[in-house]
Amino acid sequence: MVLSRLPACLLPLVGTKVSIQGWLVATSRQVSKSISFHQLRDTHGTILQLLSTDKIILQQKREPLVSSTDFSQQKSTSVMRTLSSIPPESVVQVTGKLQRRPEHDRRPGNEFELHVEDVKLLNVAKNLQLFPGDEKPGMRIQLANRHIQLRAPKYNSYLRQRSRLAYQVHSFFNDREFCEVETPLLFKSTPEGAREFVVPSRLNPGKFYALPQSPQQYKQILMASGIGNYYQIARCFRDEDLRFDRQPEFTQIDLEMSFVDKPHEIMEVVEDLLVRLVSFAKGITLAKPFQHITYQHAIDKYGSDKPDIRFELPLKNITSLLPKQDPLISTEILVYNDLSHSLSNAESRKLCEAVGENVVVTSIREHSQLQTWVKKLPQLRQLPIVAEELNQKLQIGINSIVFMTNRPKYLVSGTTPLGKLRLLLHELLVKKKALPELDKDLLKFVWVVDFPLFSPTEEKNQSITSTHHPFTAPHWDDVHLLEKKPLSVRGLHYDIVVNGIELGGGSIRIHNPDIQRFVLKDVLKLPENRYATFEHLIRVLSSGCPPHGGIALGFDRLAALLTNAPGIREVIAFPKTSSGADLLIGSPSAIPEEMLKDYNVAITRQTQNRN
Repeated sequence: MVLSRLPACLLPLVGTKVSIQGWLVATSRQVSKSISFHQLRDTHGTILQLLSTDKIILQQKREPLVSSTDFSQQKSTSVMRTLSSIPPESVVQVTGKLQRRPEHDRRPGNEFELHVEDVKLLNVAKNLQLFPGDEKPGMRIQLANRHIQLRAPKYNSYLRQRSRLAYQVHSFFNDREFCEVETPLLFKSTPEGAREFVVPSRLNPGKFYALPQSPQQYKQILMASGIGNYYQIARCFRDEDLRFDRQPEFTQIDLEMSFVDKPHEIMEVVEDLLVRLVSFAKGITLAKPFQHITYQHAIDKYGSDKPDIRFELPLKNITSLLPKQDPLISTEILVYNDLSHSLSNAESRKLCEAVGENVVVTSIREHSQLQTWVKKLPQLRQLPIVAEELNQKLQIGINSIVFMTNRPKYLVSGTTPLGKLRLLLHELLVKKKALPELDKDLLKFVWVVDFPLFSPTEEKNQSITSTHHPFTAPHWDDVHLLEKKPLSVRGLHYDIVVNGIELGGGSIRIHNPDIQRFVLKDVLKLPENRYATFEHLIRVLSSGCPPHGGIALGFDRLAALLTNAPGIREVIAFPKTSSGADLLIGSPSAIPEEMLKDYNVAITRQTQNRN
């Protein structure tokens, strides 16, 4: 019997002769002149202890396809000497009797050992830059040798757990009779938001495909096609500056449902899915329904549209207390009652500097400062109320530390200055043991709803942009504001957030072609050439498209969360660097001049290689 993977239960094989194939692990231990221990790793990362002796074995002639090495030239040698002479990470086949280890040496996952009688070298490993499980080399070396890194049980397990989660997703939607549809990856360029990857068409000179940022438009078209409830685990692409939690190509759980016009119908499906996945991965039963908070409440209390609600440290919006306040400016405050004197003035100032954006701070350590602290903050010097009243409203007392800043009322980004400071403050207080560490298994899911449909933009030729995408339906109570007060219109959008991580977002879509046309042309004021890129969608909506809505969940982030991985790179087989490079295979790469001509493409300027 030849095995490339150790069975889950080895007990029935004890006492039998088996052959096992795998990688020879670097660790070895010689306990006497005639006995040594080695380790073999199988395709699931399982480690098996090998016991070798000075028993003489005859080296067999190797087949032509097997690596020729000095080992095959030896006529005879001992098992121990053969194993000791083979480089780590070489592929071998070992044959012998499987035995249980002595009781005092047994540990979970390490209860058996193979008494090796014969060794065959299947392929020798040469010139390795790292070994599985070695975290010392820098990230670039690790990514350039990802195939070696993935042999480590930890990384092997991340991918297998991700695979099992994907199976659960498919099973969940199959049980609910959703139709899995694979939408095209060669799409067209449309101004949905992020920058796109484009692909030149050889057969259509001067024209390009775009890789989809999401299957958004295709899945809306499927709703008009009578598919009903759709899903897929979709590959998506965005050509944007990368952060530690983003990749240029990523995977999302994508779904859309027809004949729905209220967010709760989509939310119920998503909650059921997450309950199933969390139970499967962690054995935790989530309570339903999940908490709901409005976007405005999230911004005012947590300073973020993806709030971490596992801890308090609430912000307070005091704009209404200030006289003659600019209507486009909001003033927010964060009060930390430092009863244990855990935060020094220098540390408070350092937090403000880390955030920047005109955050000021003052500390109240003496009774007299309860009357004077207000004068130290420029925004509060003209307050019409006395300090005692303000202290009572804001729950300020001796040992309070007050952080304050002004910010735009309509945000361009999803986090305010004090929202950033809140997270840094909590991290610092936990580090100083002034606050308890968060339970790593605590998952606090929350729906954020009632987002603004439009947001200010920093683009020169456009005053506002869609907060998410231009297909989100306006809140039915706000439709009358579309023409005159678009920034006051709420969208039927909903984000699912867990522990401060935006896991996904969705919305009820615009299914009325007249409203969709009005949003694109009259509210967003798209120029005619950009509006023309959406004409196919207007035509589809005009053909009798039912009300519909959906959502997309980031599968990479979800897999990282449920496997306790440090980040999404660990659960992606071949992740890219922050510059979008795959260091293992060397992409992106230059292509020959003649190939460029075939695609009617020319390089107009050379830029510095960022890889």
